[in-house]
This record gives sequence, structure tokens and C-alpha cells, in this order.
Amino acid sequence: MDRRPPAAQRLQARLDSVVKARLQLTDEQFAQLRGVATRLEEDRRLLRRDEMAVRVKLRRALATSETVDQGAVAQLLDDIPRLERRKVDLLEEEQRDLARFLSPSQRARYFALQEEMRRGMLEVQRLRLGLDSARQRR
Repeated sequence: MDRRPPAAQRLQARLDSVVKARLQLTDEQFAQLRGVATRLEEDRRLLRRDEMAVRVKLRRALATSETVDQGAVAQLLDDIPRLERRKVDLLEEEQRDLARFLSPSQRARYFALQEEMRRGMLEVQRLRLGLDSARQRR
């Protein structure tokens, strides 16, 4: 049973419809795609959490005006490329999995659609935070 709010369920249904139509997926391909996406989403969520934690720790470490723990800052800076490598590993894993049932052009369209959705979500976040209005005033 889906425990998300009805609005989130409707949004997911709409996204599913767009993905299936734009990629021209069969029902079987769509089911396989959902399986891959669902499995990797947990890894991506954990990665985003870890990235946010590193950024917060780095800001806190640098915000102390007295003495900065150089060792802690160095470790946090070392964590950044490690997290970026995890992103690339996830992308490669996703592409390998998708290659089992999608054509290269379907995979390319899916990749482009994911980027389009990410940009849209970032834009919504900026609007919610009022960052666009602040940028326009400059």
C-alpha cells in the first residue's frame, strides 16, 4: 500500500505516465524501469543525506571564528570526491541495469528526462526559498 499523501501519489502517477509515453515503453519495460528506479532511489537518498551532512559539517567547522580544526576540514574535503565517485558508481550501475531492457535511445531519453525533472525541482526549490526574487533585485 502506498503511504504517500494523495497529492504525491497523483504526481508520481503523472510522472510515470510521462516516462512511459516519452520513452515509448511496453508495460514490461515500464515495470522493469520502476524496479531499477525504486531500488536505486534508496541509495540516492542516502547519498544526498551524506552530501548534506558533509556540507553542514564543513560550514560549521569554518564558522568557528576562533580556531578551525584543520584536520576535520581536510577530512571533510576528502569526503567530497568520495561522494562524487559514489554518484558516478550509481549512474554506471543504473545504466548497466537499464541496458538489459531499454534500447540506447530509450536510455538517452530517460537520462534527459531525469535531468529535466531535476532542473524543474531545483527551480521549484529556488522559488520556494525566494532565491529568484533576490537574484532579480541585484
